[in-house]
Amino acid sequence: MTQADGYTNRATAEMIGTLTQFRDLYGGMHLHLPEQRKERAVPRMLGPRNVHYTDREDQLAALDAARARAIERGVPLVAVCLGPDGIGKSELVTEWLGRIAHDVPGPHLYADMNETGPVTAKEVLGRFLRLMGEPPEDLPDDLAELTGLFRTRTHGVPSIVFLDNVVLTAQARPLLPDTPGSVMVVTARGLDGTLRGAVPVPLGRMADAAVLELVARVAGFGVAADPRSGELAAALDGSPLRAFTAGMQLALGQPLAELVGELRGPASAPDEPTGLLDAAYRRLSPDAARVYRALVGLLRRRFTVPMAAAAAGLDDAAAPLAEVVAAGLVRVEGSAHVVDTVTRKHLDGLVAEAEKEAALGRVVDWYLAECVKADYSAMPKRWHLGEAYTAYKDGPPPLTEADAMAWLEDEMDAVLAAVRAASARGWHRHVVRLAEAQWALCLKRKPYDHWRACYELGVLSATELATEGTDARFLGRMHCGLGFAHLGAGRIDDAVAAFTAARAADAAAGHVRGLATAVESLGLALLARSGAELLPDLRARDADAASRALAALEENRSINLSVPASLADARATVLAERHVGRALSATGDHARALACLETARHGFAALDDRYNLGKTMVDHGQALIRADRLTDAAPVLREALELLRADESPAEVVRALETISVLTHRGGDPEGAALWLDLALENLRARSHPHTPTLESRKSTLTTP
Repeated sequence: MTQADGYTNRATAEMIGTLTQFRDLYGGMHLHLPEQRKERAVPRMLGPRNVHYTDREDQLAALDAARARAIERGVPLVAVCLGPDGIGKSELVTEWLGRIAHDVPGPHLYADMNETGPVTAKEVLGRFLRLMGEPPEDLPDDLAELTGLFRTRTHGVPSIVFLDNVVLTAQARPLLPDTPGSVMVVTARGLDGTLRGAVPVPLGRMADAAVLELVARVAGFGVAADPRSGELAAALDGSPLRAFTAGMQLALGQPLAELVGELRGPASAPDEPTGLLDAAYRRLSPDAARVYRALVGLLRRRFTVPMAAAAAGLDDAAAPLAEVVAAGLVRVEGSAHVVDTVTRKHLDGLVAEAEKEAALGRVVDWYLAECVKADYSAMPKRWHLGEAYTAYKDGPPPLTEADAMAWLEDEMDAVLAAVRAASARGWHRHVVRLAEAQWALCLKRKPYDHWRACYELGVLSATELATEGTDARFLGRMHCGLGFAHLGAGRIDDAVAAFTAARAADAAAGHVRGLATAVESLGLALLARSGAELLPDLRARDADAASRALAALEENRSINLSVPASLADARATVLAERHVGRALSATGDHARALACLETARHGFAALDDRYNLGKTMVDHGQALIRADRLTDAAPVLREALELLRADESPAEVVRALETISVLTHRGGDPEGAALWLDLALENLRARSHPHTPTLESRKSTLTTP
């Protein structure tokens, strides 16, 4: 900088942190440091190694050698373990990863890619990123952007990605970390293509000696010296699953000779030990057999005791399920029980269709009850639709918000499977109620694919119910939920269409509360379409959309004001006033806009709603900028920033900082505007936010001579 005025400003590499440079400063200055990502534990999702593990030394050595080559070349390792169900692919990978895990400091990530049907890479990327601390609102809805964000988050730190039961290569490709020392291992029966640079690790039958060793480890005593051990090995045919089940039967006291007799018969593939499973099933007690058969209704391979009890129609299934485990028909993995693919095939052949449907119906009922409990606990103050919530009305939440959200996220795939199963069977009341109970998950975690899938099926089922003349209120509710999914993903035209349909449905049903929500949502979608609140321009690019937004939001305000005082929602009424003010400002009616926003500010202050007060003050500041009252806007925006920072609302803090940057630039100070953008960028970079490049580009235009 020039020294003509006698001052020298110098910034050096030794100066770390937020730096501001001014010659003269008028008024107070407040530094708003970035909201840092909250520290979260590095994910450790790999399952425990099996105490009975034996053999497969050749495959373990091949994986070790492949990893050594990858490290030497400075590339991540991709390995694909191929073989039939029941041959031990997952056990091999779990064993090997357990041996090397201590050398891999980054995230250890696991996903079953076919537990409830094929899972997309996009769904899994979203789940992984949320586990790694990415705020849900920062996750893009585009697969390529999610992949880029995942590789950014794992860059520079070797990571493990274990994808179990992959069906299509498209499920795996986007999940490959790019850092040298990283490892991705895939298990599959077979793949439709190849993964570039992948090392194949085929898995076949175990040697007879290894099979007998596995039987002995599970049974707790040696069998190799028995005269019939050769017959046993031949009957087990190199299958580790058969060996495990045989060992469990011997541990329960079955004579080896009897076991060999049951295993005799036509040779079959190692993943089809039907005779052995049949024999184990026949020895179960009636209650244990009932629980085992009911597992056919489960929607995922991993399950808990309460799930098993629900499937069987029992109050408690702990004792009979323990018997099923002891028989080798189900295994325990950590805190969960697991039904292997082979066991599921056995159940499919064992259980009659009517019994399967009855078990599935009980499981869907259980998921509905648990979803309602978790959804209410996560957002007890929102209004809920349906009698399923009656038990919790006005009472304390049965779960903590953290536990409720964790359960909803853990069971997301199974719940979607329940929605699909109910839809396919015409269980429309279940479909709409399950979708309704996904609201807290969808709003807070923003899994857009799950959100759209649930509510699209919800719309179809709600249409059927409305046609039948039952539960007509759900049609508007489902359209509205779908609209929010589209709006959050940036699909504004789809959102407008969904909210328009919701408005018509709620009007036809005479559902006033639903109508208010639909009309408000339509107005906000139209306001977004107008572009009036896009920074830095802050002007409507679509004047017609702005006018339509104003009409809808004024209608919403009228609906809220017409509700009897005994039923009125004070917060909803103040929100309606705020939204009308925003729309008036977008259409250029500055005086009325400012009056509405002042009223909304007083309303939120009276309600002690600091979060919405801060947001309304940013709206007020933007309205003052549009009205060219820059001096008046400055103190409003500074106060808004303080409120939002105190409320720990990083996304809204960035919006406030951007708005102050626009104000500063319009006041003739591009360098000062760039400094405010610097503060916004520090917030965004701390969260690897996809909006970062946009602000960086804007800043460059401010600082370019």
